Amino acid sequence: MTSPSSRSRSSLTAPFHIATGSTREPAAATRRLLLVSYAFPPDSSIGALRWEKLVGYAARRGWQVDVIMMDPDAADLRDDSRLAGLPAGTRLWGVARHLPSIRVAERWLLQRLKRFRAPAPPGVHVSATAAPAWTGPIVEPGVKGRLRAARRGYLARMHYLEWSNWARDAAALGVALHNERSYDLVASSGPPQMAHDAARRIAARTGIPFVMDLRDQFFYEDTQPPELRSYTWRNLTRRYETRCVDAAALVVMNTAAMEVIMHHRYPHHAGKIMTAMNGADPDVHSAHPPVAPFTITHAGSLYNGRDPRPLFRGCRRALDLLPDVGPDRFRVCFLGGDVYEGTPVAEIAAQEGVAPYVIAEKFRPRAEAIRLQEESAVLVVLPQFQEECIPGKVFEYVQLSSWVLALTDPGTAIDLTLRDTEADVVPPSDADEVGRRIAARFRAFEGGVRPSPVNVDGRFDREAQARILFDAIDDRVLSPRSR
Repeated sequence: MTSPSSRSRSSLTAPFHIATGSTREPAAATRRLLLVSYAFPPDSSIGALRWEKLVGYAARRGWQVDVIMMDPDAADLRDDSRLAGLPAGTRLWGVARHLPSIRVAERWLLQRLKRFRAPAPPGVHVSATAAPAWTGPIVEPGVKGRLRAARRGYLARMHYLEWSNWARDAAALGVALHNERSYDLVASSGPPQMAHDAARRIAARTGIPFVMDLRDQFFYEDTQPPELRSYTWRNLTRRYETRCVDAAALVVMNTAAMEVIMHHRYPHHAGKIMTAMNGADPDVHSAHPPVAPFTITHAGSLYNGRDPRPLFRGCRRALDLLPDVGPDRFRVCFLGGDVYEGTPVAEIAAQEGVAPYVIAEKFRPRAEAIRLQEESAVLVVLPQFQEECIPGKVFEYVQLSSWVLALTDPGTAIDLTLRDTEADVVPPSDADEVGRRIAARFRAFEGGVRPSPVNVDGRFDREAQARILFDAIDDRVLSPRSR
């Protein structure tokens, strides 16, 4: 296969998918947008949803969109049915990620050394799941602490080398596509955040404007992946973020709280930093009210501090207030996550005294997961480390005829978003109050009460947020260039 850097107009690899369109055809395309987003359908991760929906709004405004994304065969969660909803003419190219040569050699050597190692004694469990981000010292005291820090620094450098190589290949493909077809704009969506660097490179080599869409912050002052926690991680993350922000014509944040952080970090760029939230989509709705038994559901992965324990403790308190209520009338369902920090959800549920009531499944396709959420009486938002972020699932929850229970502290982005709605917003540390809220919803449910969607007034509709984004692109990015 021809490498991306050697592609030319005549040898450009064909897209792996060209959308034929849905029942609602978009307006005729008069402008072309190149999107770099590692997460995009058929990848079924929550990060793929934002621009899966936004390309539909872009098409209505006369944009034809091409997408550079991950190799679809590398998707952990793949759902090809999601391709059917893309606007006609949307073209998708996959770019594979490859380990740096030094990491390939390292793994080869480790495989050989395994032959000489004694097997682990029975009962020893080594978790492959990362622990939560840790905010302690980067270099711990003593020789062992310095050695651990050095290893994390090495792994951080290898992480960025791998992603920089992907960004290089994606940029080479993007430049070749531009030479073939000529785009008016390149946009990026992350995480993974090196999609932004790929788009920055494309913009630098073609002269087209660059819009940087951050679903989460690129650089965090206080949290780092525990296995990569190092000065190397901090320096590289900050360097790449700054480079991309400097180059972007528009920097789009996912919440107003994130916008404030970026204004403080880049005061000289404040005029080009804005917010366009995720939003609620009309294709997510309840065809019927929740069904018995009373079900509490959490949808999505368990990472970033989304600890199920506060929910389980609240459920235990609720069950103490609801004598003789068994699993045939009350259950808790996890869709998309059955392990937290290396410990099975079932094991955590047993520790908290609610094991008979809990069901945990690793994965369901989005359409099926939404159907199961539709049948749930309560949909749960768990606490998370990045308090300025709003999980994408919140904008699905608010469309459904279910009560929403958000376990979050006062002042977080989730609290500020849901505070003036019918959602129950409770600090995760207050197990008694969580229990009282759940018990009250259970009694209402068994008394025949059925909830209305939190977004019944349309305040969270994605269409409004898409309008904000594409108006800003027209008015603040493209119009100045045409003057």
